[in-house]
Amino acid sequence: MIKQIYRVAILLLCSNIVILSHCQNISAPSEDYARKAYIATNSAIKQSLANLQSFVKTNGQFREEMGVKVYRMFYDAELYTLKKYWYKSLYQMDPGTTNKVSGYIEFEQTEKGWAIKDVEEAQSQLIPVPTESTTMLKIEVLNGTDIDGLARKFADFLKRQGFDPVTVTNFERRDIPRTMIIDRISNSSENGKRVAHTLGLSDDYLSYLSSPERIVAVSVIIGQDHKSISVLSE
Repeated sequence: MIKQIYRVAILLLCSNIVILSHCQNISAPSEDYARKAYIATNSAIKQSLANLQSFVKTNGQFREEMGVKVYRMFYDAELYTLKKYWYKSLYQMDPGTTNKVSGYIEFEQTEKGWAIKDVEEAQSQLIPVPTESTTMLKIEVLNGTDIDGLARKFADFLKRQGFDPVTVTNFERRDIPRTMIIDRISNSSENGKRVAHTLGLSDDYLSYLSSPERIVAVSVIIGQDHKSISVLSE
């Protein structure tokens, strides 16, 4: 009897090792993919009540359910409130405030790739974030297209999100194909990420170029892809 139990235990252990090894060979959903999934499923963002300012993966776990591979990504996110609303019917979110939330997104593997399975936020993890760093962040908005008034449109939107657009004008070129977010201060692009994520753009739009002669922390150069920036078309 003891030998049978021992054999079963060994088989279960080996089975778990095989499953774990198999899962480790699978690429997890990227942080950017999870950020887009969060935006697509967050009711406040979809109703234009809040904007996502940052989204950071903090951990991740693979597992299998009934032969289906599942990945749970834990995250920290910061939401900037545009209009007053109630978070989970418990907390009043006031315009102009930024709050940090933590939770996880679960993905399951399908024939077409990773699909959203579940999104869960911990109510106890709602933490107010001081907005001084955002409101004091000086930016410049430059129009790299031949469409008049585009820089002002972007600048007005970013100003409503708490940024300080001190320069709003045309770029030296008017044929920029792709919008650029250039961080002028932080080589880790933390300031640029805040602006990019407010515009709903991924980190692919970011770059770092120190420019001591400028008085701004971030330069936004609008490209011909501006129509794809959905937050401005709402």
